[in-house]
Amino acid sequence: MKSIVYTPESNHQKSLADNLRELWSDLRKFRHLLKNLVILSLTKQYKKSILGISWLIISPILSVVVWVLLHASGLFNPGDTPVPYVAFVLLSNSIWMFFVSFYHGISDCILGRGGELLQNNFPKIIIVFERIIVSIINFVIPLALSILVLLIFGASFGWEALLFLPALLPLVFLGIAIGLVFAVIKVVAVDFTVLFDNIIDVLKYLSPVVYSTAVASDMIQNIIKWNPLTYLIDYPRKLLLGVGTDAWELYLLFSLLSFVLMILALRFFYLALPWVFEKVTL
Repeated sequence: MKSIVYTPESNHQKSLADNLRELWSDLRKFRHLLKNLVILSLTKQYKKSILGISWLIISPILSVVVWVLLHASGLFNPGDTPVPYVAFVLLSNSIWMFFVSFYHGISDCILGRGGELLQNNFPKIIIVFERIIVSIINFVIPLALSILVLLIFGASFGWEALLFLPALLPLVFLGIAIGLVFAVIKVVAVDFTVLFDNIIDVLKYLSPVVYSTAVASDMIQNIIKWNPLTYLIDYPRKLLLGVGTDAWELYLLFSLLSFVLMILALRFFYLALPWVFEKVTL
């Protein structure tokens, strides 16, 4: 098998357009490897778990129980929600975990797998796309559960609901962008990524996930007003629930920025690959 020699100039000599053409070519050429990696990841996820894939249903339910209890006790006021709170927080939490799964999955794709990646001759971007596909598949069951709960509580879906999944694409772009950047950073600065992991956890409570944009706190309202994730989360959610929104201009703006960030992060990832392989062999 022909060996590939990586040098610091390997990808610097290529343009962004070259990277995108190479990406498309690699996905076509190694599609069978990608398929097998996805199957392997899905079966390995819950291989040693008694409940297995049931955790895809149990986890989102457990994650919202505490908020439902706080709301029922009167200790937490999430503001007016268009559907009963249990359905609202289940849907919102599923959307948030969908976004975060791209960051966690992609950012971990290199760390701890240096030997495996170096010994196998295939484009390393395949590992990234394997994580992307697994994140999308893992979202299907929590989303189906959320829709079932919405139907139980009497929600009705209009034609706007058909736009819900396409409207989530900017969250996918942003999650991929952050994941690609931190896939490189984690190789040399694990402490920094631990800090960012904590920031991501805090960011959930600065975004309209467990409360609506009409939350009673003026301070929280000001925070979510300037938080780009507010529009990337709230707009798709309102489309699904059939609730009108007047913030579609900001949604489109941050959607465009998310796409640009993903393209720039992809370029950064390609440029950093030779440097990354040098570090993982140390």
